[in-house]
Amino acid sequence: MKRFKFTLDKVLEVRRIKEKEKQRHLAEALRILENETKKFEQLNKQKENSWLILETLIKTNVDPAIITMAYKGLDGQQTLTQLQDEKVTEAENKFNLKRQELIDIQRKKKILEKLREKQYKDFLNEMEKVEQKFIDEIAVIKTGRKFLNKDLL
Repeated sequence: MKRFKFTLDKVLEVRRIKEKEKQRHLAEALRILENETKKFEQLNKQKENSWLILETLIKTNVDPAIITMAYKGLDGQQTLTQLQDEKVTEAENKFNLKRQELIDIQRKKKILEKLREKQYKDFLNEMEKVEQKFIDEIAVIKTGRKFLNKDLL
């Protein structure tokens, strides 16, 4: 009995390897996104704390020069927060791109897997037909021998 051979097995294997690679890339992009988001949240907390300190300084009638320095520090934190927000947006875009790449390669792999399944079903049907034909031939030969044996007796 002949064995099933899918002609695109090598291509399917390459797609599986690429899928694993894309999954690793997606996991890395997610890790980066989570880190950048965490940094953004930390900067926001620092900024909120700085606002509270600035409000306290204003209420306690501290030297205006100190208030000005605190405000400039707060302004610098605002700039850092904006830059970090841009990094988060960039990381989100990279994550979405990697996710789309993974989805695309999964679709391509799925198409080949379905084609393989269909060809395997066709192969099984063909083998069943061959087997049935063989069984029919044996039955015909057996029946022919019975008639031949009756004629000889």
